[in-house]
Amino acid sequence: MVVQRVTGARASSDGEPVASIGPGLVVFAGFSRSDSGEIVRRLAGKIARARIFERSGSLFGASVLDTGGEVLTVAQLPLMADFARGAKPGFQDAASPERSRALYELLGDALLATGVVSVVQAPFGTRLALGVDSWGPFTIVLEG
Repeated sequence: MVVQRVTGARASSDGEPVASIGPGLVVFAGFSRSDSGEIVRRLAGKIARARIFERSGSLFGASVLDTGGEVLTVAQLPLMADFARGAKPGFQDAASPERSRALYELLGDALLATGVVSVVQAPFGTRLALGVDSWGPFTIVLEG
């Protein structure tokens, strides 16, 4: 998963708004065939507790839980792309669409279960236009 700290973010599909948040995190989530519900719940905890916001003079003194920030999740199959065989991406290690959808929905539920105030999930499997107001910029990769 790729996590980006933002001052705000929005997603639209076919020119229509479908999701937006204020300050918080955007989580780009891709799932492999080996990912499980346990891994997704563990990553949700890491995302919620990651101390990547400023507080009391410390650049990394607060988490999204501490700040009351929002989280926007975006399903990202391309995170599973493998270019080992050339210029065309392969997705042989990606979870099936059905499994990815289930894990994506679990991610939203697991983030809420940590105490995150607001979790907005962009529609799964939809081509989106994203507007991300990166704060920093500050982007991290989290693995299970």
